[in-house]
Amino acid sequence: MAQKSNNEKPKRANLIQWLFLILVPLVLVVVIMVILFSLLDIDPVARTREFANSVPIVNQWVTSEEEEEFERRENRYINQIDELEQEIDQLEAELMSKSSEVDDLNQEIVSLNQQIEDLLDDAESEEELDANFDQLVMSYQEMAPANAANILSNASNQVVVRILESLEGEQRADILSAMEPELAAEITEQLMND
Repeated sequence: MAQKSNNEKPKRANLIQWLFLILVPLVLVVVIMVILFSLLDIDPVARTREFANSVPIVNQWVTSEEEEEFERRENRYINQIDELEQEIDQLEAELMSKSSEVDDLNQEIVSLNQQIEDLLDDAESEEELDANFDQLVMSYQEMAPANAANILSNASNQVVVRILESLEGEQRADILSAMEPELAAEITEQLMND
């Protein structure tokens, strides 16, 4: 066995020597040819491709410059398509959010329009109330103070205060004097606070 391993070492050394003897000159020849071709302005790669493309079976494995250019363009177009699709997705998402904002704003507009209508209705009813109130005050102005005091004694203090505020000072005094003293005092205090 010892002899066998000793025999393998010289075989390996011989193999490495032969590789260097063949490999180094081969690399040197390739380098010299590349330099020579570049000086003569000959493109060996292109010529090799042309030759390989002319061989029937080999042409399936070798791509021409036109095919490479086609593949580059195709890849560039695919990348552009992907970018545009991403942009479309982004714009669709923005559109959806803007659409929901528009819907919310439309609902708010409807709500505000309803509030405006309600306020206009209230304003019209307040105008009617004011007109009715003015007629009521005129009625109390024409009444005798004792009769006005009897009627107002049965009304709420807020109504009494509002009516008495609308009357002139002398009429107000006559009606208050015709009321029961406790009620007249209460109404007087409220008149002073308003």
